[in-house]
Amino acid sequence: MTPINPFTITAALLLAIATVATPALAAPAQCTSLATVTVTVPTTVTVTVPAPVAPTATPTSATTIAKPTSAVTIPTSAPAATIPKSTPAATIPTSAPAVTIPPSVPSATIPKSTPAVTSTPTAPAAPPAQWKTITKNGVGTDSGMWYSLWTDSPGHASLIVGPDGQYKTTWNEVGDVVAGKGWPTGSFTRVVGYSGTFSPQGSGFPYAISDNWGNYRPTGEFRGTLFSDGDTYDIYQVFRKDASPSGGKFQNYMSVRRTKRSSGTITFANHVQAWASHGMPLGPLGVQFLATEGYKSSGSSSINVWEVTAPAPVSPIVSPTSVATIPKSTPVATSTPTTPAAPPAQWKTISKNGSGYELGGLWYSFWADVPGHSSISIGPDGQYTTSWNSVSNFVAGKGWPTGSPTRVVEYSGTFSPQGNGYLSVYGWAKDWSVEYYITDNWGNYRPTGEFRGTVDSDGDTYDIYQVFRQDPSPAGGKFQQYWSVRRNRRSAGTITIGNHFKAWASHGMNLGALGVQFVATEGYKSSGSSSITVREVHA
Repeated sequence: MTPINPFTITAALLLAIATVATPALAAPAQCTSLATVTVTVPTTVTVTVPAPVAPTATPTSATTIAKPTSAVTIPTSAPAATIPKSTPAATIPTSAPAVTIPPSVPSATIPKSTPAVTSTPTAPAAPPAQWKTITKNGVGTDSGMWYSLWTDSPGHASLIVGPDGQYKTTWNEVGDVVAGKGWPTGSFTRVVGYSGTFSPQGSGFPYAISDNWGNYRPTGEFRGTLFSDGDTYDIYQVFRKDASPSGGKFQNYMSVRRTKRSSGTITFANHVQAWASHGMPLGPLGVQFLATEGYKSSGSSSINVWEVTAPAPVSPIVSPTSVATIPKSTPVATSTPTTPAAPPAQWKTISKNGSGYELGGLWYSFWADVPGHSSISIGPDGQYTTSWNSVSNFVAGKGWPTGSPTRVVEYSGTFSPQGNGYLSVYGWAKDWSVEYYITDNWGNYRPTGEFRGTVDSDGDTYDIYQVFRQDPSPAGGKFQQYWSVRRNRRSAGTITIGNHFKAWASHGMNLGALGVQFVATEGYKSSGSSSITVREVHA
């Protein structure tokens, strides 16, 4: 299996799920994970909407935003609007799905982290004489429970099958391995219990329902959250371009636990119901088991699996009898951005860095690190359009030269990035010590950073991140980034800025006097277009 519904991961402990009749078994994706299935009405994590913050002193004149020129050294943050961005996620290799059903390769849109150096994995004790060691790809039943082993590196991994649900795995510098115990036919009502140890050296994760991983936590297109079996799970979806074992396109559904564990209960039905509520339905199920996966790593596990609640009767599904090799997927392609129609004659097109007022409308700002590849077209009032083609980085939009902590902004329009980009309320502290984003839409990479909490505002939950930048701000000193990232994308709505400022302050993320503040379109190493109208509801 691979992270992000298969990513390139080194190790993971997960519960693997396959849908529809299972074709010839395919090789699992790269990664390791342990996951289990559960059913319960999903719940989401929320945070009280912060009240507006008291106004702060603001500058009296407009300032052109000069972007930093050096690249960021913080891997977790998304490229800042004014700072060179990180490489789009699409360039990271992904791993294939788990076990008997060829695991899918990680989505091209998800950045793959470099395996971190971890302590040498603890090798499981030699198995008792009655245990059976398996090193060849295959599935079967031994001592009462079905098992599965797949690896693309014969001789570097093994599955040791014990009584009932007991099994051990060990792998050494594998390309990819997925192994575990469970059932040849999945069930929506199955509740699984498990316990043991999971010791990856490198990265790993589970696909489907992941409770533990190595040095990389799987991700994807964020869909929501679910509270089940004592913790919150983040729900991700990935649209794969490579072929499934049956030859067609397929998707990855993932529930990733926020706190790692190597024992517990997984109620599969809770996750199935949560996925369905986000338009991620499952049809008839194929194999389903508690899997250990390793990808380009070494490690070991010792797990015991048991069924807490037996499945309700289901239509029989033919289970696989052989293992097939699973081809890795290629990066997911994105659609070509829609170019906005040529602006009306009375509009003014700007392609040089600057800021000011045009056509009696709102203040505008335009900045690009490479001239000639992007432009902003200024219309009446709060209207603007942007177009960019193979840019390095650019940020443009309409708003105000002086920010306000009590401003409420309304916006609407279209946002069509091809690659990495953001649509946000964007601004800086007056002294250039903080750059901030309230992001409602993005391209192929959802910005992240050091997670600080959440805030409920304007109809949805935003995740709060903080990033400490090492490159210089426009003023020459170090600076921080504050992010509020909406969980569900949109290109129209209302943003109550004070709610975010207050939430940030509650996590020690304070803003002093404010500089510029506007609704910005940003592109980083990408192409695209936008057409936006901005309006101030409350100053």
